[in-house]
Amino acid sequence: MRKQFTNSSLCIGAGTTVSGTSNQTEMLIVTSGKVWITVEGSSDDYWLQVGESISVEAGRLIVIEADKQDSRVSLPYARDGHRSFDFFAPLRALATSTESNSKPASC
Repeated sequence: MRKQFTNSSLCIGAGTTVSGTSNQTEMLIVTSGKVWITVEGSSDDYWLQVGESISVEAGRLIVIEADKQDSRVSLPYARDGHRSFDFFAPLRALATSTESNSKPASC
């Protein structure tokens, strides 16, 4: 599903994955929790926790997964409203969303 994303932060539920691209160079800053980030074209993956950040070039696919708790990632340059992210949930998130005891992210 393709969405226009204009908020300046992402709330990601524990164990949930989001992905997308940005039309501009983006700084991702973890403001709560711990996340795993992989960026298209990079040979490295990154584990970031509160206060840590990464800069991502425009046009790169970014995949972010929250670790064992809800996490929030700030995108401080998300002010022009032209960023578009293509979000998707992993199969395990799809499975848990059908359970009656699943709860939304609390961040």
